[in-house]
Amino acid sequence: MTEQEIASCVHLQDLLLDNYKMKTLEESGKCVSLEVENNGCSSDLSWYRVELVRNTMKNIYEKCGWTVTEGGYADQKFLLTLNLVPAKGNESDQRRRMAVGVVRNIATKQKERQISIEDYLRMREEDILSVEANAQLAKATVHFELLHVGYQSCVNLDFSAPPVLNRGSSNRGVVFCLYNYARIATILNKHASGVERSEYPPLPALDAQLAQTLFEMSPEMKLVRLCLMRFTKVLSDVEPDAEGRLPQPHLLCRYLSEVAHPISRYYRSHHVLTEPSAHLLPVMHARLHLLRAIHRVLGYAFHLLDLQPQDTM
Repeated sequence: MTEQEIASCVHLQDLLLDNYKMKTLEESGKCVSLEVENNGCSSDLSWYRVELVRNTMKNIYEKCGWTVTEGGYADQKFLLTLNLVPAKGNESDQRRRMAVGVVRNIATKQKERQISIEDYLRMREEDILSVEANAQLAKATVHFELLHVGYQSCVNLDFSAPPVLNRGSSNRGVVFCLYNYARIATILNKHASGVERSEYPPLPALDAQLAQTLFEMSPEMKLVRLCLMRFTKVLSDVEPDAEGRLPQPHLLCRYLSEVAHPISRYYRSHHVLTEPSAHLLPVMHARLHLLRAIHRVLGYAFHLLDLQPQDTM
């Protein structure tokens, strides 16, 4: 191998072993206040989106080492409200106003006021049950639809009677990713069970030789670039900073949409768990290490978005 190839393999090892945590920034240990304006509309779809944006940003801040409060002393203070609510002229209020885009009805092009979050969740359950036998995907789909654009932008949804598979401009990327997460977990668990029954040898540690095996596999390296290398860049774009840049959770949604189909295609076209023959084991072990890394990445992204993935679907 050339020196450049050796360096690439070392970098590949680092990517596969990375826990993909948010960076410990210099501002780690600072405090941010994220308050939602009191509105008395807990079932309103638009205000539900405000709460969802707040909770997702809270997850990201905490992963970056910030303490998140609601009021009181803080290095940065934000008030989350809707972009339809006029700002109050209080000069003593040190909170920076974050205007979140409303949820609009595609038909009326106005803020949706009749359909509550409970109504919409039931609609999405009916939509999904028309093609899938898993109504638990409804909540994840709704979260994804409300977060897939920047918080300042409005979300446009179709509130026609079910079934309607695509109610917004987002695609079914989150559903594919949830299935991919479960499929990968099934493969990893099946291998672990095979090891317990002595059908497979234990997965060896990722050494330079295994990294070289993976480095020479074109379809796998494509996934490394799309899923792992890209995720490190996505995390840096999602993070807040000391100058007041807010977390950008919609970039996580975009990432999940972009990797959903490549992972699904790889799953359909590659048989990971082969016969435990000596000449087949290096490729199988390299692929298992890759799937473990992708599984960690997807799980981390889901956690930041307040989604609860399952190992079985």
